[in-house]
Amino acid sequence: MLRPEESELVGNWVVRDGRLLSDEVETRIKNLIDNDLREVRRENWGRLFVDPSTGVYWELTYPQGEMHGGGPMKLSRMAHDEALRKYGV
Repeated sequence: MLRPEESELVGNWVVRDGRLLSDEVETRIKNLIDNDLREVRRENWGRLFVDPSTGVYWELTYPQGEMHGGGPMKLSRMAHDEALRKYGV
């Protein structure tokens, strides 16, 4: 679950034994979007989620667009008015 004091989670990729792997934060983001958050809308490289237990919106982006697949994930808290403006919810 996301904690009330959290506003942003930024994943990273690490090389271990010659393999590119997700770090703990990236793994946590994947777990959150698979199990705890509900997807509301997709727009290009962004996805909007809501935490059903709190009603807080979270945006999933890939800020390192120059990397394969957009790079590691970033999950950011999003104010309702910004979610409305950007995603039309």
